[in-house]
Amino acid sequence: MTKRSKINSILFSTLAAGLCSFTAKATEIPTNAALMQAMDKVTGRVNKITVPVNSKVSFGDFSLVLRSCKKRPAEEAPENFAFADVTDKSFGTEEYNIFRGWLLSSAPGINAIEHPIYDVWLLECIDTEVDTSKLLSKEELAQRDALPAKADFAKENNSQKAEVDDTKNNTEEPEQKVIRIKEFIEEDRDIEKDLRTAPAYISEPSADYVSDIEEGDEPENLLLFTKMQEEMSEQNTSSAKEVPNTDELSEAIEAEIRDLNQN
Repeated sequence: MTKRSKINSILFSTLAAGLCSFTAKATEIPTNAALMQAMDKVTGRVNKITVPVNSKVSFGDFSLVLRSCKKRPAEEAPENFAFADVTDKSFGTEEYNIFRGWLLSSAPGINAIEHPIYDVWLLECIDTEVDTSKLLSKEELAQRDALPAKADFAKENNSQKAEVDDTKNNTEEPEQKVIRIKEFIEEDRDIEKDLRTAPAYISEPSADYVSDIEEGDEPENLLLFTKMQEEMSEQNTSSAKEVPNTDELSEAIEAEIRDLNQN
C-alpha cells in the first residue's frame, strides 16, 4: 500500500466516524407524553397539563391532540419537540383545524397556536403512565386528519352566506293588487261605512284600477256610489264652513269677560 493510499484510508475512516457521530447526536428520544402549559386569556388562569401521545384535551370549543413528542439526549443542548393538531368550532357545531405542526419548548413563539381565548405551549417531553383506554383510535385520528383548515372552512361558510343573501335579494316582490270596481260595487256591503273607512289601497294613487264596465252600461249601484261620494264631499265642505273662526271666538269671550267685570 502506497503512502498516498494510507492517507486516503485514514481520511475516509475519519469522515465515516464523524458522520456516525453526527447521526447519533441528531437522534431524538421519543416519549409517550408531553408536559404542557395552558392559559385562559380571559381569566388569566394558567394550568400545567400532561397530554399523552394520541390523546385529546379540550377547553370549550378548543381541542388539542398530541401526535408525537421527542427530546434531545442529555449530552446535547436541551430541547423538546411536540407535534400537535388543534381544532376549534367557533363558527358553529362543525370542527375545523386551526393548527398542525411542531412546537418547541425553547421557543414557544416561533410556531405558536393562535386562538382568541386559549393559549397552549410545550414545556417538556416526558415518559409517564398512560391509560390506553383514553387514547384515540386510528379511525378517530384519521377523522381529525380529514378536518378542513380554518381558511377553507371560513371560505365555505362565507360562500354559503353569500348564496343565502343572494336568494333573499332575488326574491320577487308580490304583484300589485288589481282592483276591479264592478266587483267592489256588487259586493253586499255598507257603502257609507266603506266611504268612512276606505282602505288605503283604494285612496292611494299608485294602485292600479281596472274597470271592466263598458261605457253606457254603468249599473245603478255605480251611480249611487258616485253620488254618495259627492254628498260626502259636500258634507265635509259644509262642516268646515260651520266651524267658528278662532278670532271671532276670542272676541266673544273677551266681551263676556268685560260684561262680568262691569257688573
